[in-house]
Formats: sequence, structure tokens, C-alpha cells
Amino acid sequence: MVDGSLLLIWYASLAVSLIAVGMLALLVLVRMASAIGSTRRGLAKKNLSRLLIEISAGREIDESVIRRLTRDRRLAAQALVEFSTLVRGDELQDALDQLKAAGLGRRLQPLLAHQSSEVRVLAIEAIGLLMDDRNEKFLQWVIRRNRSLRNVVAAARALQNSGRKLELDAFLADLRMHRASAPAELNAVLADIAREDPERLSAVLKDHMTDVSVKVQIISALGASGHYTLVETLIAILDSGEQQERVAAAAALGVLGHPAARAALKRALKDQDPDVRAEAAEAVGQIMLEALQADLAALVSDETWSVRFQAARALLQFGDSSRQALADIIETPSDARAVRTAELVLAEGRAT
Repeated sequence: MVDGSLLLIWYASLAVSLIAVGMLALLVLVRMASAIGSTRRGLAKKNLSRLLIEISAGREIDESVIRRLTRDRRLAAQALVEFSTLVRGDELQDALDQLKAAGLGRRLQPLLAHQSSEVRVLAIEAIGLLMDDRNEKFLQWVIRRNRSLRNVVAAARALQNSGRKLELDAFLADLRMHRASAPAELNAVLADIAREDPERLSAVLKDHMTDVSVKVQIISALGASGHYTLVETLIAILDSGEQQERVAAAAALGVLGHPAARAALKRALKDQDPDVRAEAAEAVGQIMLEALQADLAALVSDETWSVRFQAARALLQFGDSSRQALADIIETPSDARAVRTAELVLAEGRAT
């Protein structure tokens, strides 16, 4: 009985050892395959980069060679986007013309079904570089039908960068529909729209279904548009919008820089929300609203650090008189927090 038990244990140990050896061998094979694949991809990318350099140098390459070297769609998209950051002008355009003639843009379109969002955006950027009527229609289709806001934004930016007209109604409808947080790349798209058609863009803010992250970026774009007619729109948001919208509106008024915002910013300096107070203080300094210097000086004693700091920094914008106001705060130390803030901001001002 004992011998049988020992034999069973021995067999079990042997089985475990064989399994371990098998798993180790499998791991080695996987790593070897990965290394081989990486080497092949590296070689393919090197050949593709060499192809792009030769084309940009003015050499005519047979379309069959281009199709062969761009067989790996993902690698082709990556190489093309990277190449576009290194080469400009006629050299880049010559390369793009040959790649378009070889049908690369059309062959990159299936990447929109890739499981990786990074690959999908990369493909859109590459297709945008290869812009022609067919690829324009494809990117417009992405805007109308795609469920990913990031893809929609990438397609819109690709159209704008290539000088093609963005179907604004479809794009704005997408902004209203998507519930995902807005990607940072949306800023550039909205900035172009705000400069060309600020009224249609501001209308999106009235839709309660629009995600607040999208609204915040729209408000920022309106502030940077340079259209002073938007002052009242931004003031209305500052007075009665949601918290994040009101913070964005205060900042946007500062960027827009019109003195008509004075009364609204004066109210915002006394707002219950510290983020609104802080942005309003910075805006006052940006617009140089001298009539609100006393209000800023009072905020140097605010209970919230960001408000104190922005108020003190804004005071520096007004020159010697405001510097003296900060010096007076230091000399009459009734509030330790105000004194420390004034000292910090004055020291920062001297250093710059």
C-alpha cells in the first residue's frame, strides 16, 4: 500500500514536471515568434520608410511595388503619419500623390473596423493625408455613422486640415448624440468652427442632451473665437449655467477680452463656487478691468488658495498701484494667508 502511494506520487510529480517543461517550451516558442514578427515588422517599416523617402525625392515608383510594401495596413498608416511630420511642402505632396494613385487610402479604410481605438484614429489621420473625393466621402460617412466620438473628431479634423468642407449639421448632431467625454482633440475642431460659424456652434449649448464635457470645450472655443458678439452668450452661461459651464464661461470671457463683461465678472468674484471666483479673478486681470482692483484685493483674503492666488496674480497686471496694494497687505498682517499669498506673488513677479 505504501509502495503504491509512493508510485502514485512519483507519477504525479513526473506529470507536473512534464507540464512545466511543456509550458516553458511554449513560452520560448511564443517569444521566438514574437521576436521574428517584430524583426519582420521592423524590416517592413524600414523598407516602407525608404520607399517614402525615394518618392519624396522625385523618383517614380511602380504601383505594384507600392502596394506590396504597404500590404500591412496598420504599418503603412503609422509610417505615413510619421513621415508627414518630417517632410513638408512639395516633397510630401509628391509622395502623397503617388500613394493615392496606388489606392492606399482606399485600402486603409478597413482599419476602421479594428478593435483598437488607437489604430482606428491612426487610420483616419492617414486617410486624411491621402485626401481625394473618395476619401472625403468616406470621412463624411464616418462622421454621420460612427459610434465613437473620438473617430468622429479625428475625421472632422482630417477634413479641416485638408481644406475640405465639414458637413457641419452632421458633426454638430454627433456632438449632441454622444454621451462619451469629449476627447482633447475636439478643441482644434471647435476652434475652426467657432471662428467661421459661432452662432451655430453656440446653439449646441442650448441642447440639454449634450454632454457637459462637450459644452465646456464649446464655451472655450467661443471665447477664443475673437467674436465680441458672443459676450452676452458667455455672460448668460456664467450667470445661470451648470457649475463646469460657468467656470468655463468665466475663463472664456477673459480670453475674449471685452470690457462689457465687467459687471458679470464683478458678480462672479463673489460667487459661492471657488472655481468660478478663481477664473473670474484671472479674467479680470486678462481684460485689465481697473475698476475691479478693489474687488481683487479683497479676494486675496479668500478662504480658498486658488482664489487668493489668482486674485493676487491678476492685481499684478495693473502695474505699480496694485503692487503697492499687495505690499500693503504684507505690511498690515491681519490675515496670515493673505500675507503669504501676496509675498509669493510679488516674489514670482520679481523673478519674471
